[in-house]
Amino acid sequence: YKEQELDAIQGGKIRLELIPRGIGKLEVRATNLYHEITVGDEINMDITVKNYGTRRIDNIKVETDNPLNWVSNIEPALISSLNPEQEQKVKVAIIPPADVSVGAQEVKIKTEAYANNRRVETDDKTIRIQVNAKTNILGTVLLIASLIGIIVGIVVFGIKISKR
Repeated sequence: YKEQELDAIQGGKIRLELIPRGIGKLEVRATNLYHEITVGDEINMDITVKNYGTRRIDNIKVETDNPLNWVSNIEPALISSLNPEQEQKVKVAIIPPADVSVGAQEVKIKTEAYANNRRVETDDKTIRIQVNAKTNILGTVLLIASLIGIIVGIVVFGIKISKR
């Protein structure tokens, strides 16, 4: 309706103003979700937390769900707020125990955030970690040296036999 049409109405009138609130949407990105380490190593990685919604998100908490006896350090553990289209990097260090078994492990990165006192739904990210045994360099060098010794012995023995 136009202003003149509203003035012509004989009933009551109220001016209504709508204020869009928007919604907060959180995205967690990591460049690599697969890591191979040897026993005694740790994983240091950066993840990016981005608000791709239309409302500010407050109290963003990043946590990890670790296997037994694994430890993780997250810096910063709490992001106070992110405006729309703003992002922040979070450093994650995952430290396996000293007696970690060889094989595959999984660590989940979980985020919890609120926009307008409502929980913002986010997807969990799963990091797959392949733990490999340390290679014994001394044993490998001794094995190669013994193989070379055997080959040289066979060649020398073959030359002596062929001269007879």
